[in-house]
Amino acid sequence: MNTQKVNWWIDAAAFLGFMVSFFTDITGVEIHQWMGIIVGLFILIHFFRHLEWISTVVSKFFGKTSLIAKVNLILDALIGLGFFNILFTGLIISTWLNLTFIDYSFWKNLHVALSVITLFALLFKLILHRKWIISVADKYIFRRTNDASPVVVAGTMSKSTAQSSRREFLKLSAVLGAGAVVGVVNIHKLISDVLTEQTSQNVSSGKLITTAEGQSVIASPSSATFEITETPVPVVQKPSPTEITENSQTSSACSILCHKSCSYPGRCRRYVDTNGNGKCDRGECL
Repeated sequence: MNTQKVNWWIDAAAFLGFMVSFFTDITGVEIHQWMGIIVGLFILIHFFRHLEWISTVVSKFFGKTSLIAKVNLILDALIGLGFFNILFTGLIISTWLNLTFIDYSFWKNLHVALSVITLFALLFKLILHRKWIISVADKYIFRRTNDASPVVVAGTMSKSTAQSSRREFLKLSAVLGAGAVVGVVNIHKLISDVLTEQTSQNVSSGKLITTAEGQSVIASPSSATFEITETPVPVVQKPSPTEITENSQTSSACSILCHKSCSYPGRCRRYVDTNGNGKCDRGECL
């Protein structure tokens, strides 16, 4: 099989798998994790198939080599580093390891941010290699045979080739546009998640401060009560602060571990529903 054709299919499979991995709501966490491993294998195969070119450019990086070759090498290194970090952070938050001592929100947001950055770097690489992609696709992937018409006018053949190249260019443009849309949507989603988590933390800290202030206010009348217990009149006032203290303890005993309140099935691997009401217990009042 032609080397260019094999490389084209490997790169196409890796890119398609990488795009699908962004739709976790559709695939689910388990398929998403296996999809990441498969994409990583395709990237590794791509690396070994281009190892000779990489070693040649590296050895001549500061010598006689073209600028475009240097740019491609740097871009490939950044993309490779991006995929490595994506796999690493993905394993950290995966259900396979199930690490409970980590800051899940931080690692998840880092995983998404690295994925979006790598996606845009990959789109830029596709733009640089658009001529090769269109040429190989037109020659080996979507080629059209004209065996029924043995005699072809030269001008007509040139026009047909131009139309075919234009179609392949439009297909590539559609792929790049879809990739850009996916990247922008995930950036918006990442920013929304970060802002939501910060708001939840601020609300939680505000509740703790309010509870602490309420307890200090309640403590002052109780101390005053004990000071005047020597007289017979304040004895009637003793149950009043006691009831307020119990109410404050009851209200302060309610705590919410997660303010996202995910419904079934839930995208978070920490999702748990012991009471069977269709909502995560971590988002309910305990």
